[in-house]
Amino acid sequence: MYHLFFDCKTDLFESASQKLDFLFDCTKREPERFAKFQDGFILYPCHFVWLNRKGKIFMKFLLDYIRYVLAWRKWRRKAHEKRGPGLKIGNLPELFRHLDEVGVRYVVLRWPEELPRSLEAEKTYVGDVDFLLDSDDLQKFCRAVTRFPGQVKTDIYTENGKMGTGFGGRLSYLMPWMAEGVLERRQLWDNFCYVPSPEDALMTLVYHFTYQKGLLSGLDTGLDGVHNELENRHSPEKAMRKLASAVGETLPEQMTLWSLHGWLVEHGWSMPYDLLCRWSPAKRNGWHDQLQKRLEKDLRESLHGCTNLLVFFLRAEAVKAGLEDEMTQELASRFRILERVELSAEARERVCRHTRGGNWGTARFHQLEEPVVALVCKDEHPQTMEGVDPKLAAKHRVENANVFFKQQLREQLLQRHPDVHSNFLHGSDNDLESAEYLAALYGPDFQDAIQRLHEMMK
Repeated sequence: MYHLFFDCKTDLFESASQKLDFLFDCTKREPERFAKFQDGFILYPCHFVWLNRKGKIFMKFLLDYIRYVLAWRKWRRKAHEKRGPGLKIGNLPELFRHLDEVGVRYVVLRWPEELPRSLEAEKTYVGDVDFLLDSDDLQKFCRAVTRFPGQVKTDIYTENGKMGTGFGGRLSYLMPWMAEGVLERRQLWDNFCYVPSPEDALMTLVYHFTYQKGLLSGLDTGLDGVHNELENRHSPEKAMRKLASAVGETLPEQMTLWSLHGWLVEHGWSMPYDLLCRWSPAKRNGWHDQLQKRLEKDLRESLHGCTNLLVFFLRAEAVKAGLEDEMTQELASRFRILERVELSAEARERVCRHTRGGNWGTARFHQLEEPVVALVCKDEHPQTMEGVDPKLAAKHRVENANVFFKQQLREQLLQRHPDVHSNFLHGSDNDLESAEYLAALYGPDFQDAIQRLHEMMK
């Protein structure tokens, strides 16, 4: 039975928009006077009248709209607390069809074959749906799913982690270039929902078990000789080998977290060192600590004794605005510039994928700003960390206070050039990050470059 509410003082509304405006005003003015009504929804206490067919259609639209407004408001509040939206959905076949109709770009990342296809099956389903979305479609997605309430839990991720769609905080679940590629190459599965292409399904699943699950995958690390007693209900090795066989790929014969990391390195899908260091403590386990220590050992050895190196990348918008000379002079006033490198297309791709956590977007201006020029510097007068906030130093793993000069320079440039929408430059925080940045910058010529820099520093 449907009811339509009217203002207690008057039943005169000239348009549907006036009804919506009145209801929305009620939600803001007197939310405590709302009463529970039918399928978990709420209506303002008022006079009721029976609805005809058009009235029922309008009422459904009204209820859907209010669900959306309240859900989006709750989503934004949770995002401010760095939490996911926690949406629950139902009637999945109709929901997926509707997402397609309204143009939401999404994929279900894993296990689509397990999803319930009927309302009855949803009652006993204990899993969740892992969505990867285009962040531009978040509001559209929220409005769509609130039309299909239910009991199926969701985890929602985007390419940039905004609005509570990160993994254990504001870090993106997949690096932006990975997520964008997955969405671009998505495929309709069994006329039901969109999923990653077969190749991307393999890469994302290996990445998921190697970095996002770690020891929770049930796989041995391959580094400490200790057998992992934890179990995973999806049998990771069987699932990954099945996908690999379908696309003609060969996974390591001895499947451990370390061997899978090596396989991802070979395929350009490994997690960068600087992202691993910033991985959410809530999502880390012993494997992440072991991997970080192993990578730090390899990076330190790759420098062959070079210390106090800093690598600065000048961003495209700043260089385009003619600020390269100004930034170079400022950096030269504090550091010794060893080399200037103009990045080729290949170098840009390597740097964007393997530095800054694979994310070269700017939070301030909401745009992608690629690095175009690199300045390799030597700090000949490193400063102690006396007077520096210990929490800030620990967060960035900084041991030289001069590293924070880049923040000062960035703020100065912003004040001098407020019309330039840029973050101007990005720089490494320590020697280990510098080693990773140099490897991305020089690619196959990395060792030759290290020898050259070593000679220049003598």
